[in-house]
Amino acid sequence: MNLQDFFSGDQPLQSKKDLKPFRVGHNHEHQNWGLLKEHITVIPALLICVTGEIVFEDEHGKSEILLPADIINIEPQVKHRVVAKKDSLLFLIK
Repeated sequence: MNLQDFFSGDQPLQSKKDLKPFRVGHNHEHQNWGLLKEHITVIPALLICVTGEIVFEDEHGKSEILLPADIINIEPQVKHRVVAKKDSLLFLIK
């Protein structure tokens, strides 16, 4: 899924909700920098790749590469993790 799928015309993306930005880096010299360890969210979430390239994996065997403007729905109560293929900036919306 890509953000462009949600918009038509020239209107910019806007949100009045709080977004949680975070970085995941490809430099594995720093502990936990290249990996968002396996965890569970209790509410649905939407993960947006702003820059870079990541791999999203979950306990059901889902594995997707996200590039800039790609998004993925994160199901509640499902273990998942994020691994950086390149230094990346992500937004998480809950």
